[in-house]
Amino acid sequence: NVVRVVCSDGEQWTKDTEDMLETVIDLCIDNEMIAVVEVHDATGKDDKTALDKATDYWIEMKNALIGKEQYVILNIANEWTGGWNGELWRDGYTESIPKLREAGIKNTILVDAAGWGQYAKSIGDYGKEVFDSDPDKNTMFAVHMYGTAGKNSSVIEKNLRFATDNGLCVIVGEFGYTHTDGDVDEAFIMKYCQENSIGY
Repeated sequence: NVVRVVCSDGEQWTKDTEDMLETVIDLCIDNEMIAVVEVHDATGKDDKTALDKATDYWIEMKNALIGKEQYVILNIANEWTGGWNGELWRDGYTESIPKLREAGIKNTILVDAAGWGQYAKSIGDYGKEVFDSDPDKNTMFAVHMYGTAGKNSSVIEKNLRFATDNGLCVIVGEFGYTHTDGDVDEAFIMKYCQENSIGY
């Protein structure tokens, strides 16, 4: 099982400390769960400074991550970019990922699609470039499926194939049965993911 650990870099909420992060990660490990740690302050922001701040936060917190690569996945920034701007998304992450690796962070990196995590075409268009920017080749992608990305079976399949058709690892990082932007076909999300060995 996997649990998301929502953190703050201090931009919007009180900054989470390294001690607090280590405590939560250890609790996950003790309960045989994988921790997906993420900074929530950059959610929906279209400026690169928000991603830079999240990246710098993880470099500051790296001692909580190093040595726990088997148990901790690093989701650099939850839903960075609210706009459907794949080039901005690409440019941000192709700078962020090498910085994290240079700092000695070896954990699997998880990158949410652009557009609040729902613009899966950003992965199809630029995901390979983002993946190739990782010298460790240990980056995966997430699509968040609400009323836009998860509205029906054909849209769901198309959005996941943006990654899989390019040989990229993808998960459905979030979904729900309904949302402000429309209904979600949650039954098909789970069925398709199970049939195609995609995590959710």
